[in-house]
Amino acid sequence: MSFTLNKRIKKYKKWVNRYVTSSNETTFKKMGDNNATMYDYEVPSTGVRITGWFSYSKGGRINSWSVADTTDYDDVSFDVAYRYSFLVNTKKDFKRNMIHLGEVMMSDEYINLFTQMLQTSNGQPMVNYLDQLDGVARGRNTTSVQVMEGEYFYA
Repeated sequence: MSFTLNKRIKKYKKWVNRYVTSSNETTFKKMGDNNATMYDYEVPSTGVRITGWFSYSKGGRINSWSVADTTDYDDVSFDVAYRYSFLVNTKKDFKRNMIHLGEVMMSDEYINLFTQMLQTSNGQPMVNYLDQLDGVARGRNTTSVQVMEGEYFYA
């Protein structure tokens, strides 16, 4: 792995720690021969588990990322409550998208959509909302939402 690629991935990991998990305890693992890195963080004493990945070109240019709540709700296996995936065009878009997602997750509008999504297993209103966030690439199918390991919804 080149020095430049290593440097870029290190920066991406720092952003995930800061804007997604809010912890330096996040574990990262390269996904085989793919140009992608997985991350995993379990919030102490809550059982909440935040996982995801980010993918990049051979030169380290970021192109997509995902975040999921894979909390162990039944004490047997980890279940996906939700998974959000985004296509982004640049590292600046990646960072802007993570920051904006973190901000909207605290809003009443998001909380209402999230509650509705979990109650109905319909992620279309949520994916339409998330597709408007800063940093999301333009075009069709640039944002996806998966609810409770069910079908994917795209915008």
